[in-house]
Amino acid sequence: MPKGLPRFRRALLVVSLVALVIVPIAAALVFTDESFETPTGVVGSPYTHQFGGSGGCGPALPYQFKLLTGELPPGLALAKNGLVSGTPTQAGSWSFWVELSDEDPPSASWCRPAKSERQFTIDVVEGEPGRPPHDQYGDPRPPHDQYGDPQPPPPPPPSPPHDQYGGPASASTPPPASHHVARRHARHLHE
Repeated sequence: MPKGLPRFRRALLVVSLVALVIVPIAAALVFTDESFETPTGVVGSPYTHQFGGSGGCGPALPYQFKLLTGELPPGLALAKNGLVSGTPTQAGSWSFWVELSDEDPPSASWCRPAKSERQFTIDVVEGEPGRPPHDQYGDPRPPHDQYGDPQPPPPPPPSPPHDQYGGPASASTPPPASHHVARRHARHLHE
């Protein structure tokens, strides 16, 4: 028997064991980071949010989503593909658990379906239909008039009056003494 064969077998065994440990970790089924960024809804305004998955048998096979416990805000529904959509009808905060799973039963024989569960919250605020309280960057919208046009910011308050020297104007405050000396000195120079 060649000398290198036992060494090869040991190396093959080590590589096989490492593969058994690494492959299941790489295939863990998890919600995407974007899933946790549920936008705030506005009563009377259309709402959408897409839950997503990573790992498992996907993306080769579709992920499935379903509501386990809790409730979505009234007017919203969760589709099997993970899309939350609808028009919220009531302000408040709703927490619920969503199950993410691989296609089950799988359409491919190599897939062993996995599941993952997480809690999410969707907040809904009062607002004008069709006008979210924040712009596309998440900044508060400016106040608007009855036609929906933005109002300019209010003008700054008027500044207090100043005297000719830049100080606050006051009837009882005489000019500084150095001013009188400078004026007298200038008058004597011209005479």
